[in-house]
Amino acid sequence: AAQYQHKIAIVFGREDRGLTNEELALANYHLTIPVNSEYGVLNVAAAIQLVCYELRMHALAQQTLTSEKIEPHKTAAAQMPLTTNLSMDWDEPLVTHAQMQQFYPHMESMLADIDFIDPKNPRLL
Repeated sequence: AAQYQHKIAIVFGREDRGLTNEELALANYHLTIPVNSEYGVLNVAAAIQLVCYELRMHALAQQTLTSEKIEPHKTAAAQMPLTTNLSMDWDEPLVTHAQMQQFYPHMESMLADIDFIDPKNPRLL
């Protein structure tokens, strides 16, 4: 909690069509919500409610792990903890979002220069 001071954003798509591929490309991580295979759609309000609930349960589980005064909670977050380690120590600082946004056009240009991609249709390999 206190050691994590990075700003994050959780972005939800539009009710009628979600996020575009360009918008998805701006995100560092994507999450999916397991739903019934016969009707695999949630409205935005339900998705927001589920994500906020899981974040709250994860926060409570973390609080439980660090406090002897609080009884353990039987939550989904406690039973199935997040497995992605986002706070890994690296020998170099991670690049910023702005640096990644500068990198993508540069990489696309380099791939076009070596004829790996068609500059008129760079997303088609």
